[in-house]
Parts: sequence; structure tokens; C-alpha cells
Amino acid sequence: KTLVILFEKENKSGKAFEFLDIPFMDKVYFDFFDLLLESGLSVIIVRGLEKIIDNSTFTQGFIYLGKGEFKETTGQLKADIVWDRTFLNSNYPKIGQDCKAEILNLPEFKLITENKWETYKKYPNYFPKTILVKDTESIIKELEEIETDKFVFKPLDLYGGKGVELFNKKDISIFIEFLNKNPNYLSNSLVQEFCDSSIGIKGVIEGNHDLRFMTTNKKILLCYLRTPTDPNE
Repeated sequence: KTLVILFEKENKSGKAFEFLDIPFMDKVYFDFFDLLLESGLSVIIVRGLEKIIDNSTFTQGFIYLGKGEFKETTGQLKADIVWDRTFLNSNYPKIGQDCKAEILNLPEFKLITENKWETYKKYPNYFPKTILVKDTESIIKELEEIETDKFVFKPLDLYGGKGVELFNKKDISIFIEFLNKNPNYLSNSLVQEFCDSSIGIKGVIEGNHDLRFMTTNKKILLCYLRTPTDPNE
């Protein structure tokens, strides 16, 4: 079978696959692609929405040969599986079109993985108290529901700690001033009760940490522990 990995746009370098700012990630993916080849899958990278003919057919791509090597190919490419790496608003897959391929990362899935508020609405029991920031007037009242002394501000669609800020509930005026200086965050961010991890986990870690578990079909695949490089962060 053929797996097509569909990306939103081409690399500036014209190469099939590369993380310009994080070189080691290339090797991680190549190791994964090699495993796919060993399992009998053909792997093709397709870059650019203009390469889409229909939901399972594409015009041009890069066939993975193994060990990080690719060969460019033209002509119609038929996919049995499409790993959709396009943006949520990219209009793929095209609604109403027949699709002979299995698509990974359907829009419903991308929505709850790319938008923190949608994730919270879907799985509220897995999160601390969370409030959508709509406007400065309503948030002042809604912050009364936060029971911790501190609260966390997060943009809805950023990741890796980008845009995350910590505020003291006793100084809400500082938070309101922050929102007034960044009006683009209104209706595009949330606040959450602060989970203090400084106590650590007995026998595992002392101090601030982030412990994550990856699961599939209710089984834990692996877990990993992240700690700040600066103990004061």
C-alpha cells in the first residue's frame, strides 16, 4: 500500500523533507519512514495544496527510498492512506468528494488537537478549571471561579509554551492591562487554574516538572518527563 504524507506547502529549499531549525527531527522521521518501508508501505511526500487532484490522488511528490533519500516523481499518485499534515483551515479533505483512501487527522481530530478550548469542551474532566477569554469585562467576573491564587493564560492555537503567561489573581488589573495591550488575544485565548508542580513526584522528580503519557486504545505507550533548564522558571 501507498502512504502519502500531505503538507500544506513546499520547503523553501525545494527538498522533500527537512526541519531547518531542528535538524535532529529529520532523523527521527527518517527512522520512522524506514520502519514503514520494512512493514511493506511505500512512503510518498506531497507538498502543496495545488498538488491535490482529489482526496486520494495527487500530481507530484517525493518517493522515499530509505535512509533519508528521496526521488522526485511526477504523474498521478494514488494513495491508500493519507497522513494529512495540512492546516485546519486548508479545506482538505474536500467535503462531498469520494475518497478511496483512509485519511489520518480528519478535520474533527485536528480541531481538538489544535484548539485548546475545543479540547477542553471535549474532555473537561482532564483539565483544571478553564475559561474562554471573550472580553475584559466578562473575564473579570469569571475569574472569580478560579480557586487558585495564580492563573495561567494561554493562546488557543500556540504550542511549546509560546505565549503562556502566569498571573496573580490578586493583581487582576495587571492581566487586564496585558489584554488591552494585546487585543488580538480576545476570543483567541483562555485562562486556567494554576497547577503547581513544584512539589515534584516522590521517587521520580524533585521540583517543577511536566510528566506526559502517550496512550492509544486506552494503553500507555510511553511517558516522558520534562524539567525547566532554569530551576526558577
